[in-house]
Amino acid sequence: MPARPHHSASSVSLIRRCERAAAYKYIDGIEEPEVSWDDVQAGKPHTSSQRARALGKAVHAHFEAWQRGEAVDWSSEPGRIALSGAHYIPAPGTSPRKVEHEFRVSVGGVEWLGYIDLWLPTESLVVDYKTSSNVGRYALDEAALSVDLQASLYVVATGTENARWVYLQTRGGRKAKAVNVRISTDRARRIVALAAADARRFDEYERSDDAPQNPQACAMFGGCPYHRLAGGPCDVRALPSAFRKEMKMPLTLDQVQNLEQQANAVIEAKAEPAEDAIDPGEESTEAEAPDPNAGQVKRRGRGRPRKNGTAAPKASAKPKPQANDDTSSKAGQVLAAQEELRAACEKVSEAEAERDAVIARIGALCQ
Repeated sequence: MPARPHHSASSVSLIRRCERAAAYKYIDGIEEPEVSWDDVQAGKPHTSSQRARALGKAVHAHFEAWQRGEAVDWSSEPGRIALSGAHYIPAPGTSPRKVEHEFRVSVGGVEWLGYIDLWLPTESLVVDYKTSSNVGRYALDEAALSVDLQASLYVVATGTENARWVYLQTRGGRKAKAVNVRISTDRARRIVALAAADARRFDEYERSDDAPQNPQACAMFGGCPYHRLAGGPCDVRALPSAFRKEMKMPLTLDQVQNLEQQANAVIEAKAEPAEDAIDPGEESTEAEAPDPNAGQVKRRGRGRPRKNGTAAPKASAKPKPQANDDTSSKAGQVLAAQEELRAACEKVSEAEAERDAVIARIGALCQ
């Protein structure tokens, strides 16, 4: 397979996350259909990842129009999200700028292509807009941004060593965060050169089946669109978090009936009397053992006798539940346990997603 004509920060990011997913996209040409924000608003069917991308592009379009001096509808949902972080972005007209600036640069034997959201040459600043469902959780800090491939590509392509990532929250309250970092050109070139080695290795694959699978990436970013659970061609046995959708599906009627039959069979087996058991209708012939405390005064509290000098009555034993009383509840207990299992799987999936984000950040710091 000939080398790709160019790579980008997003292509290498996907390669590093899962080479098989990258192969489906860049070798087989399988793309998840794009949905516009207008389509989402019109109720067109879409996945959560399609909605997130559509909203992100709409927010970018608002910033681009604003920077070009065009009219912007700040009252729309993308407009309100953009407005929450507009104060972190130099207003148009304050200095010369390049909006959606395309660049091409060759580093490490790889041709790189990218687009810079906003470049202010006289202020020595490149700006990128990022939308996120949770800014506090997913925004890169200064240390992580200093080794980020996209930021390093911007520095290499422009010679501008100051970068600002503006994060905008799309869910919950309107929140925004700006992260500033300075990356030397030499450091940026080293980071891009490392990424170029990954890109060249990927370009050696001739078929998508040659690329290794990464089960740990199946559930990242809302789930891989190439996995079989999402209707894709990949059949790797994913980690438990990737089966979140299956675990959340309700039980079918056949499954419920099967669980009830299993529970009833267990109950009936336990309800059968043993051969040598005493018939509850017959009286026992064994003599009762004498009570060693008979005739003595019962005491209570701190050793004080009862006022009337009589023994305290024995507490009546609680009746044991009959097998028939359990028959209707056992199946319900099994189904309730199934619900608990689903809830536990959801908590595990959320914890794994947070863990994967931390691992990714540590990996970026170690580059």
